[in-house]
Amino acid sequence: MGADNDGIYYAQLLQERAVKKVDKLIETYKYDTQKLIPVYQATSIITKDAYLIGADIPPAEHYLGIFYDWTIKALDEELRKIREEHNYKAMGTVIALIRDTAFLASGSGHEDLTQEYLQKLTKAMSFTFNYDVSLFSGIAKQKMALTGKGEISLQYDPARWLYYEGSGEGEYLSYSGSSSSVTTIDFPNAYPVKARIVDFSPCTSQTVDLWVDTIGAEKEVWYNKLLDMRFDDNYNFVNFMAGKLFNEYKCQEGIDPGDSNMAEGYIFKLPFRNGNAIMASEGFTRTDTINYPEEGNATGSITYVIEIRHTPK
Repeated sequence: MGADNDGIYYAQLLQERAVKKVDKLIETYKYDTQKLIPVYQATSIITKDAYLIGADIPPAEHYLGIFYDWTIKALDEELRKIREEHNYKAMGTVIALIRDTAFLASGSGHEDLTQEYLQKLTKAMSFTFNYDVSLFSGIAKQKMALTGKGEISLQYDPARWLYYEGSGEGEYLSYSGSSSSVTTIDFPNAYPVKARIVDFSPCTSQTVDLWVDTIGAEKEVWYNKLLDMRFDDNYNFVNFMAGKLFNEYKCQEGIDPGDSNMAEGYIFKLPFRNGNAIMASEGFTRTDTINYPEEGNATGSITYVIEIRHTPK
């Protein structure tokens, strides 16, 4: 019996020495984000064994409190990297650390800041999108230019977790053609645009896939100068041409299952640029022969230039 007690006693001493080494690790590397996970794992394993044999070491709440503070410091640093350095890949680390804070808070008696830091993350991952459209139709040598802008940001919903969504407004800039001296677009003919970034993970994605619900206005209003009269055409000129020329980018199946509002639109793949304030930009041009509803066949072309710029809040 005495030998057993001696064995436990010396085992306790060994574990207490091991814990002191852990304390030294914490003292040396505290608040170093890169060392947080390995030091936490070592601490967790060694203190668990020490508690099992009744070693005289600080309670678990003590260490959980230390790593809670460390995690909060690491979160602030990773969020700074996103906001100031445009290091979007840090988002993966932020999400992992946010999950850790909930566990650490429950064990240490600290406040659970999960919701607060999810909100900070959504603000850090905020963007503006800008686009320019130019079209040419061989019918009456028509040329048209549009532009648009809006905001898109990371959103949090307990049911959907994290997703990107936004909206903006487009407008018509110019129109010319063989009959433009008589009939033109009723400028600016402003129209709403919905947008989402889909299937995007900064840590692994090579592209930023941008979904937009429309290229031009759902309703184009034209103006006859001679008659001083405004009217709707039989078909939407911009969206008709986009539908013919951007067929490969059409989103027929929708973004989210069961979301009828996303059943149509276009998805454009833009090269992803980590560490750049312009997270993605690209131009898409297509030219082909189009069969127009009334006029027959003629050449048509469209160019769509998109830019997504980081604008953290």
